[in-house]
Amino acid sequence: MIRSLWFSGLLAVAMAATALAAGDASPDWPAGGATSPDGTPVGFLLSRPQGAGPFPVVIFLHGAPGGVGTEALRRYTTSSRWTRFLAEGFAVCIADYRGHPENDPFAVLKGKATAADDLAALIGHLSRQPGLDVRRLAVIGQSLGGVVTLDAVAREKIAPACIVATAPATYPFIGYHGGRGGKRDRDLGDADIDRPGTLQRIEKINLPVLIVQGTDDHTDLFALNKKLFEVMKSAGKDVRLELFEGAGHPFTLGPDGDNYQRALEITVAFIKSHTALPPNPNPIPPAR
Repeated sequence: MIRSLWFSGLLAVAMAATALAAGDASPDWPAGGATSPDGTPVGFLLSRPQGAGPFPVVIFLHGAPGGVGTEALRRYTTSSRWTRFLAEGFAVCIADYRGHPENDPFAVLKGKATAADDLAALIGHLSRQPGLDVRRLAVIGQSLGGVVTLDAVAREKIAPACIVATAPATYPFIGYHGGRGGKRDRDLGDADIDRPGTLQRIEKINLPVLIVQGTDDHTDLFALNKKLFEVMKSAGKDVRLELFEGAGHPFTLGPDGDNYQRALEITVAFIKSHTALPPNPNPIPPAR
């Protein structure tokens, strides 16, 4: 019975997402822009569910390169992830951040103003828009966007309800100085990272974090993100690691498949659980 109800619920959501993606109900993605403190433009695309809101918000921060512009962001709008979130009642913002030299993507984390400031400026802009409730905000960061998200929280630039880091490029975040291209599922030791620096960076991360990682990631990120999880867990942080066997680096972007669907269900459930409205402490008594 429980399985039947669970399946029925998924089916209802899937039908709503299908309806949303069809005909006149297909989502629009108008472009907008915010401005970082140093004047860097921060482009984004924003889609809302039907109705007046206020809607909880999911921000998606893509991987490298940064500074691609709003037209290039449109390639991300075709993902069925977003029709699912829209059907669940979330507004979805696909966001850009500052550019960087071709061979130094981590330059976005350096300087007086960084990509963390870009993300904070975007959230500030969205907070002033009618129909959006950024008190119920989740940020999903992919690859470079994932480490930007972690960095923004660690620097107390942003304070969303939760974050999802999908294969975050955590090389600088954990101060990785080991060799590249080793066995993907190896376990890193403290000698491979800057553990004191990592502990200092995660000290301010006091919100739920979901790390989504494929075991066949072509980078070293399987090993790095297992280590990040271990350090965060040892520091008492609210962190969860979900590993996906045989999945590569960008598998959450599609195409559809078992790992893609499982990651989507886990991500949606995680975000919904942390962005739900709290119970009303003073409910209106029923009419007599």
